[in-house]
Amino acid sequence: GYLYIILYRLNHPFIYGTKIIFVGMTIIFLRICIPVNFPFTYTIYSTKLLLPVAKIFYMSIGSSSYRLFDILILRWLVIAVLKSGKLCIRIIHLNKYLSAYTITEGNQYSKLFASVKKYCPKSIRIAVIPHNVSPAFSGVLYPTIIFPGYFDCFSLEELDYICMHEINHYKNHDLWVKMLLEIISCIHWWNPLVYLMKRDYALALELTNDYFLKKNFPNYNSIYYAELILKVAKLTESSSLNWSNELTSFVRKRNLDLDVRISFILKNSKEKVKEKTQLIIHFQCFISCDCCTPQKR
Repeated sequence: GYLYIILYRLNHPFIYGTKIIFVGMTIIFLRICIPVNFPFTYTIYSTKLLLPVAKIFYMSIGSSSYRLFDILILRWLVIAVLKSGKLCIRIIHLNKYLSAYTITEGNQYSKLFASVKKYCPKSIRIAVIPHNVSPAFSGVLYPTIIFPGYFDCFSLEELDYICMHEINHYKNHDLWVKMLLEIISCIHWWNPLVYLMKRDYALALELTNDYFLKKNFPNYNSIYYAELILKVAKLTESSSLNWSNELTSFVRKRNLDLDVRISFILKNSKEKVKEKTQLIIHFQCFISCDCCTPQKR
């Protein structure tokens, strides 16, 4: 509910520092996988609701010693392992695919290398793939900035916008948190709230970087930047590739994301809440959520 208000209802820019909320939620999801209470944990016992439910789950099936709880745990574990394996395979295949399209510096790609080096002095891979996909960033261990085959239709200023936006994902270690969320979704595959969190995290990342560009890009023009986002959305509309779980895309295939981002970019609201204050509010929300998390005994 807190994230919904921040992302979709509040006047921006209250987006600064929202990563602390997602990191906090991820820690909570990891914490509830550990069936051990800490010494400082306060447990509220339930005798009217949980005990009758527990009797159903711990009841033996027929004359066997197996319980419904055992079957559910086994099913959860098998699917979690399968999903984790599938995630590893997807990452390996994506890395191999990008390696095949990694480019070297030359006249044909000179403007790409010039824009990337302007915002990232470190050496990172650049891949140009022959598909109408959105520019993106991929790779926790092997960072790669991805450009589509139509990169020639971008002006130098548009490439600067894209490079600064995507490389900021790399500098902020956004892909590490994104990977952690993927691991959480493999463990909590049955929980719809995890998938909502992943979806909203992807939107929050783009809004955060749009906010970063708004404050730091030389001669920033909100209308020009909004037109660039719509331009990429139009060019990638027919693309059948979907790597949204493994990378950060400049434009995602979700109309609501476009509506929120364009509204944020074009809104000329004054910054009423300082960045430090926003961080404090986000942190307090995380602490409140952690205190309200039910603990198993």
